[in-house]
Amino acid sequence: MSRFSRLTRCGLASLATLVLLQTVGKAQQLGQSQPPQQNAGNPNPTVQVPIMKADAAIQQGLAQTAPPQPFPALDAKVQEYLDTVLVAWEQRTAQINQFKCDFRRWDFDSGKHPTAFYQKAEGIIKFAKPDKGLFRVDKLESVADNNPNPQYAANPRRPFGDYWICDGQWVHNLDRNEKKAVRTELPPVMRGNQIHMSPIPFLFGVKAAELKQRYWLRPVAPPQGNTDIWIEAYPKRADDAGNYSQVMIVIDRADVLPKSLTVFLPNSKPENPTREVYEFSNRDQMGGLLDAFKQKFLEDFINTKVGKDWEVIEEPWVDAEAQALQEAALQGQGRPAFNQAAQFGQTQPGQTTQPGQTQQRVATQPGTQPANSVRR
Repeated sequence: MSRFSRLTRCGLASLATLVLLQTVGKAQQLGQSQPPQQNAGNPNPTVQVPIMKADAAIQQGLAQTAPPQPFPALDAKVQEYLDTVLVAWEQRTAQINQFKCDFRRWDFDSGKHPTAFYQKAEGIIKFAKPDKGLFRVDKLESVADNNPNPQYAANPRRPFGDYWICDGQWVHNLDRNEKKAVRTELPPVMRGNQIHMSPIPFLFGVKAAELKQRYWLRPVAPPQGNTDIWIEAYPKRADDAGNYSQVMIVIDRADVLPKSLTVFLPNSKPENPTREVYEFSNRDQMGGLLDAFKQKFLEDFINTKVGKDWEVIEEPWVDAEAQALQEAALQGQGRPAFNQAAQFGQTQPGQTTQPGQTQQRVATQPGTQPANSVRR
C-alpha cells in the first residue's frame, strides 16, 4: 500500500478525510483528558487536562515543526496571475455536483527499484457534493525483478488494492482481500461540507483563500509544447508536511481541472525523489439530479454495502473531553475508577471469549472508544 493512499485517504475523494481525522486525533492526544484524581481537600474537584509541551511532542513524533517558505516572495505580476488561476479553479469546482474519473498511479522509490517505478495501480475516483467520495484501486501490480526494463505482476494472494469510501459521517476502509470493513466515524467538525479541508484538497471544493493559507504556491513553466497550467504547492502546516513535502498540480487549461498530481513524500530527496504520480482520465462531470431520484442515485453511485460474509468493525467517534467529564461524574458518585485493562479490551486472568460473543476492539484513532467487531 502506498504512503499517499494510506495516509491521505480522502483528499482524493474519501482518501483524505481519514488523514484529517488522524490529524485531529493527534491534536486530541496532545491534550487528551486523563482519568481525574480525587482531591480530598476539594469537594468539587475539576478535571485536570495535562498539555504536552511542543518540544516534547515533536520528540515523540506526535507533532512536527512547520516548514519555512521554500522560495522567495513572488513578483507582483506572478502573484496576480496565480490569484487569477486560483479564483478560476475555485469557480470551476464549485459547479461540480457529481464527478467521477479513472486514474493511474506510478510509485517511485530508488530503494525499491533504481531506474523505474516499483508499483503501478489503476482505479476509479468518485465524488458527490458536498461530502461523499470513493477511491478504489481495481488493478495493482508490483515490480517482479530489478532489470532495467522490469516486469510487473499482481500478487495472487492479495490481488485487490486500496478501497476507501467517505459517506459524510463514516470513512469505510474495505479490504477485499480479507473481506473486512473498518468503519471510522468522523468527528462532528468534519461532517458536512468539509471535504475541501482534506489534506490534498486539489480535486473537489477548491477554495482559493484556504489553499493560500495552507500552502506556499507558485506557478512554474510547463515543458516546451505543453499548454497546461503547472503549480507547485509546499505545505505550510506541520500536519500536511508529515504527509508530503511537495505537490505538483497540472491543471488542464480546457476544463480547469487537475489532469495529474505528483506527490513527493516527506522522505523525498534529490538523490531519491520518492513520489507518487497520479494521472486522471475520463473526467466526467454529471449534472444535477431531481430530489426524488437523488438519494437512490447516491446509494448506487457510492455504495457502502458489503456481503454478509464480511467482517465489519465500527469505530465510533467519542469526544475525549466529554468522556473525561463523564468519568469525573461517575467517580464523584463513588463508582469504580477507570479500568485501564477494560479500555484496551484486555480480559482478566482466566477469562476467555466464548464462540459467538461480540469481541471488543479498540479504535485505532485517538479519542475514540472501544468498538464492537461483528461478523455479518
